[in-house]
Amino acid sequence: MGVGIEQFGDAVRGLYEAAIEPELLAPAMEWVTDLVSASNCCLHSGDERTLKTSVMVMTRLDPSLPRGYYKDYLSKDLRIPRIFSASAGRILHGQSLSTAEERRSSPLYNEYFEPNGLHDVTGASLFVGGELSCLGFGARKDDSFDADAIKLMQFVLPHIRQAVRLHLSLQSAFGAVSELGDLWSRTGRALLLLNADGTLNYVNEAAERLIREKVVRIVYKRRVFNRSDLDGLLAGVLEAVRCDELEVGHVSQSCALLVDYAGRQIGVRFLPILGVDGRDSRLSIMLIPLDAEAAPNKVELIQFGMLFGLTPAELAVLGVLTVGEDLRGHAPARNVAHETVRKHLKNVFDKTGCRTARRICCASSSASVFCAFASFHCVAHPSRRPLTRSPQDDVVCVERLICINNTITSS
Repeated sequence: MGVGIEQFGDAVRGLYEAAIEPELLAPAMEWVTDLVSASNCCLHSGDERTLKTSVMVMTRLDPSLPRGYYKDYLSKDLRIPRIFSASAGRILHGQSLSTAEERRSSPLYNEYFEPNGLHDVTGASLFVGGELSCLGFGARKDDSFDADAIKLMQFVLPHIRQAVRLHLSLQSAFGAVSELGDLWSRTGRALLLLNADGTLNYVNEAAERLIREKVVRIVYKRRVFNRSDLDGLLAGVLEAVRCDELEVGHVSQSCALLVDYAGRQIGVRFLPILGVDGRDSRLSIMLIPLDAEAAPNKVELIQFGMLFGLTPAELAVLGVLTVGEDLRGHAPARNVAHETVRKHLKNVFDKTGCRTARRICCASSSASVFCAFASFHCVAHPSRRPLTRSPQDDVVCVERLICINNTITSS
């Protein structure tokens, strides 16, 4: 059998490309089938607990064949325990798979294999963690696999195993993103995942609603806000992600507020997900309707107060405002004069830069939302030094929110 290095390399390359693009798996396995001079091939992997099929590729075989096999012959197949007890990377063939006497007396061979063109067959376990996975090739009629063909199968088997592992890992990761996106959608929070070049990778249902409402627009599969300053902010963060140059300064500038056409305020948070050595990095964008968020709790109010140096009395006044209560009832409850309460309120306005009660409520609510993400989590390589934050970063972050909020509410 004459197989060149270039031909073998092309087949292996096709397998790894198929790990990323599942629709390429069938043509990749057809290429491998030709490489080993087989007539057909079956690649199967299923969850070992649920038996749910994860991967199924049948090359030049009737797609309905597995149904009959699982229903009538699986329990009688003597090859199965031999395949899964064999050592990793071993192709079972001939006597190691089944004896001539077993084949002559086996309903599996006489009623299933021969009528369906499965003449000389091989079997191998892929040993993929958490999966029952196997691979088999069938020879052409009146033909059989020689030693060179079996050796070539053993050469390509590790690459098939690794391609299946990569495929399952990527599917699991995408499933986790989808699950997170679904959870956020139930609370009205939108999640978009962008590639480093700005193209969309994933959007959840809540994000799709914002796209339909034209709060977020898609132009040639790219994401564009309805405000130029946010587009500029996005461009800056994406450039930092592409160049692997994320600094602490980007942390404080990675959140903002926008307002939709109905006047609803939506918090925006950019959260980079760093790849290994700057490769395959992503950018997640979270959009949170602030009217759906609960009022800041006591701890969040204290954190907000610490950012601007509010006293306990001033924090108490702020707490009354955020839950919508009347300040006139607050003075008797604290046993102080109404003018004292008004003085505390004025101090809150002066320290935070807000001019009205509505704006200070929006600012404190916005801060409580974004403090949940202020740690600027990045999925990075273990060797990457963690990004650090200083209290001043949080002050700048919240001051930016207040500045944008004042612009929105005064317009």
